[in-house]
Amino acid sequence: MNRRIRALSLACALSPAVGCGARQNVGPMTGAPVHGLDGTRTRVDLLARQFLPSGAQAPPGYATYCYLVFGDRANDTAAARKAAASAYLDLFSDVVDASRTTRPEHMAIILAPVRDARSAGDLTRKPSLEGLLVSYDYDRATLLAAAFARAKKRVPRVSVVAYPVPLEGANAVTLEQAWVIDLTDPGRAETAFLQLRDALVVGAKDLEVPGPPRAIRILLTVFENIGLAATALPDLKT
Repeated sequence: MNRRIRALSLACALSPAVGCGARQNVGPMTGAPVHGLDGTRTRVDLLARQFLPSGAQAPPGYATYCYLVFGDRANDTAAARKAAASAYLDLFSDVVDASRTTRPEHMAIILAPVRDARSAGDLTRKPSLEGLLVSYDYDRATLLAAAFARAKKRVPRVSVVAYPVPLEGANAVTLEQAWVIDLTDPGRAETAFLQLRDALVVGAKDLEVPGPPRAIRILLTVFENIGLAATALPDLKT
């Protein structure tokens, strides 16, 4: 195996962590949580979903808390809400299943507010797009958006908001730690969720830096040090 092939193989071996050809433009996101590899934040290995019934508190012990926010039932956001709910159900495993392989402190949890415990149980047993849209708790979503609004953080009518601790347990939202992902474009819902995953696992700061993500940049430096020019790795210099 020649040196270039070995280099590409090593880079792609990192794909569970950084993605070979990982997305680097995080798009309509505001805020940038610091990644665990910087030593200031718990490492995130996996995102998982859970339905949060009215009156229930978010489960403790997770690395990051994300909330699926639908600001209203208006007709002009119906397509965006449907696309966001569909991507949420399709892309992420239930937190109970995910916990079999990953400890909570290394997981980000994406919570969808629903009206009651029965709805949460039904959706957990049999995820349903129609069921989620019908049972969604708009009142709780309004409160979540209001917590961000008090911190002068605008929350789009269809979005995900993220914070290091459960919002119910935070006395006030700190602007620097608040993170908002815009899901108002129905055509970008799945992409936005995948970018959220990449940003949490890889680190949003890395994704916002022009050029390859940090781990790939490190590999390029190593390759150059052993005499393999970066120009010989065009696929890694996106």
